Amino acid sequence: MRQNQKFPIFTVTFKKQNISFGLIFILITVITGCTGCKKRATIKVPQAILHARSATLDELLHIVNRLDEIKAAKASNIKVEYTSEKKEGSLIELEKYPRAPGYILLKRPDSIRLVIQNPVVKNKEISLVSEGDEFRVWIHGRHKFYIGKNSSEELISDDLEEDTEIPIRAGHIFEAIFPESIPLDDPELGYAVIEEEDAHAKYYVVRVSRIGFSRQILPLREFTIERAGLTISRQRIFNEDGQVVSDITYSNTVPIDKYMLPRKINIERPPDGYTLDLEFKDWVVNPDFKDDTFRLDPVEGVRVIRFK
Repeated sequence: MRQNQKFPIFTVTFKKQNISFGLIFILITVITGCTGCKKRATIKVPQAILHARSATLDELLHIVNRLDEIKAAKASNIKVEYTSEKKEGSLIELEKYPRAPGYILLKRPDSIRLVIQNPVVKNKEISLVSEGDEFRVWIHGRHKFYIGKNSSEELISDDLEEDTEIPIRAGHIFEAIFPESIPLDDPELGYAVIEEEDAHAKYYVVRVSRIGFSRQILPLREFTIERAGLTISRQRIFNEDGQVVSDITYSNTVPIDKYMLPRKINIERPPDGYTLDLEFKDWVVNPDFKDDTFRLDPVEGVRVIRFK
C-alpha cells in the first residue's frame, strides 16, 4: 500500500534571548505564505477534454485508412500562404509571401493540380502538377517551366544560372491532404499508441514504425488524433534517419459527405526550408475530372528547366 508522505518537521532551539513576537510572526509568514496574499481561480475545463472518447488501435487505424474511400476531391476557393527559410551561418532569414487565392484538384493514386492566382486580377501566377514521381511547375510571370522528381532530395540543373526557387513540390501537398493508408498486414511494421493531453484537448498518438535488423525500430509516420471528434489533427513523416521531413497540422475539421476534412492545413518542410498554409472554403468529394486535368505542358516561349 502506498504511504502518504509526511512533511518534514523543523525544530528550532532558541537561546535565552529576548526575541520579539513580531519577528517570529514575520518568519512564520515567510515560511508558510502570507495569509492575505493567497489567490484562488476557477478554470473551466475545455469541452474537448470533457468529451474525449476512447478508441482501440484498430479503430484509430481505420480513421486514417478511411480516407482511401475518397477517390478524388477539389476545392475551388482556397487561400495559400508561403514562407521560406534560409540559414546563413547562425542567422535565419525568413521571407513571407502574402496570401493568395487559388484552387486545388486531387485524384488517386497520386495526381494533384494546384493553381495560385494573383490576389488582385486573379490571373495564374503559379501552376503545380504532380503525377507519379514527376512534378511540373510553371511560373507564369517569369516564363519558366520546371520539371523534376518528387523523390529528389535536391533540385539540381545545369541549365540554372541562378538559385532554384522551387522548394514546393505538389507531391508533398498530396500526402498532406490524402495521407497514405497504413498497411495492416505487413509483418515488418509495428504500431504504438500513446496518450497525450494539452490545455485544449486529449489525443491519441499512433506511431507506425518499421522493425529493422537487430530489432531496430525505425519510425515512418505518426498520426495525432484528437479524441473528442476522433479526427486527425497532426501527421509527421520521417526519413530513414528518423528526421522529420513533413510536419502537418490540421484544424477546423468539418464533415463533408460523411468524411471529416480539414479547412486549414499547415505544412512544414524542414529539409526544404519552407512552410505552406492552406485554407479551404469548400470541398467537393469524388468529382468527375477530364482526362487532361492533370496534364501540364510548356507553351511556346517558355524556358524549360529539367532537374537531374
